[in-house]
Amino acid sequence: MERLIPASFHRHGNVVLSAVWYMFFALTFLVFCGEAAADGFISLKSYNYQNHYVRHRNYLGEITTVSSPLDFDDSSFKMVKGLAGDNTVSFESKNYPGYYLRHQGFRIKLHRPDGSDLFRHDASFRVMQGMGNPSWSSFESVNYPGYFLRHRNFQLYIERGEGDLFRKDCTFKIVDGSDTQSGTQVNIQPAPGEYLSLRSYNYPNHYIRHRNYLGEITTISSQLDFDDSSFKMVKGLAGSKTVSFESKNYPGYYLRHQGFRIKLHRPDGSDLFRNDASFKVAHGLADSSWNSFESVNYPGYFLRHRNFQLYIERGEDDLFRKDCTFRVERTR
Repeated sequence: MERLIPASFHRHGNVVLSAVWYMFFALTFLVFCGEAAADGFISLKSYNYQNHYVRHRNYLGEITTVSSPLDFDDSSFKMVKGLAGDNTVSFESKNYPGYYLRHQGFRIKLHRPDGSDLFRHDASFRVMQGMGNPSWSSFESVNYPGYFLRHRNFQLYIERGEGDLFRKDCTFKIVDGSDTQSGTQVNIQPAPGEYLSLRSYNYPNHYIRHRNYLGEITTISSQLDFDDSSFKMVKGLAGSKTVSFESKNYPGYYLRHQGFRIKLHRPDGSDLFRNDASFKVAHGLADSSWNSFESVNYPGYFLRHRNFQLYIERGEDDLFRKDCTFRVERTR
């Protein structure tokens, strides 16, 4: 579930900061930062491109879809007390600890602090009521009042403006960083006791199934195929924000990895099994409207088919992303 910072200020030409709004912002900020610290990281979702998130790439800020482990890391930040002081925030990179988003020449970049007041101000923003939607947020530059963080041609800047497009480009939702990767909603929500199947993205007439206690993808042409490819998707044996897949025709047996190969086994009571049989749900690596499934105990390794057999593996190329992408469908 997404979390967001409620509007902290009202803006009518110039900023009007009442004592009530100041206290509300201070309390909200402290509560949210406490949650963010506990959960790890946050991400910034674009208002008018809602499958795009703020991220860094080659030390420059931009918005992109999130479809690989590198995308996930590049779009995850710690939102900390601003380097410029009270009532501001700064964004520290997850995968480049100690580096912060800052503006330089009006372009957003990822840099390490140089100890100067200029850097501290360039890397600090005031959280404002969303310009495109008051339940979202906008971020005003500390040292360029009236200039806001915005995307333009998918690149990030601080700019000023007045039009509808500008206001939408300046509006973001602060979400739990795990929501861009683990905990992502599947394309359908199963009812209790309902059986589901996993369709391959690049072999769309093939489904995940077990056969001889091994995982693979095949076409469905018999009742046995249908039963072997039907699973209950349940709360992960490893705990919250994970899922596990229990067989329909072998109740109490779950898909798990062992030696990186996907197998169908009965739990043995060990933590190893519970982790082997649990996956984090992510946006589809090849198509964000589908899903991918990341191993709990091998971060960066995803459920994928290769030569029609199922494994957990890691990779970066286009074929890998397609092999790792599945659609969750109700069985018929």
